Amino acid sequence: MERENGAMGSRVVTTGSSASVTIIGWGIWLLLGGATFLAYPYPLLHLGGMPAEAAGLGRILGIVLVVLAIYYIAMGRLPEARPLWKLSVYLRIAALPVGALMSAVGLLPAVVVIFVGIDALGGVITARALARDAAAPSPRPID
Repeated sequence: MERENGAMGSRVVTTGSSASVTIIGWGIWLLLGGATFLAYPYPLLHLGGMPAEAAGLGRILGIVLVVLAIYYIAMGRLPEARPLWKLSVYLRIAALPVGALMSAVGLLPAVVVIFVGIDALGGVITARALARDAAAPSPRPID
């Protein structure tokens, strides 16, 4: 991406933050999941071993996912939100052992572990992107 910078019209060439891309990507994943729960809760409830009568609960989950998606997409566009990006890494990775434990004791269906595993993988990808961004030199003006 190129943008004009300064009175002399020098250009700064940036590729964007890798971590930002992962945060926005996660927001898009949540948006798709939320929209699916809103529009088609029955197949997802069936996959989770829940009765069709829980469709209202599925749609509430859809609303929550869409709201979280909007936050993630907005947060990914703000470099000032980097501390929240880092916090999301810890929380998303922590979802896997918590979900696995809850599944092991019968509080969640086993299929949920797949979804929290995807969440944890996303956290690892964001952590690696944050590390790459920290190691990368900052963009310099090109004259």
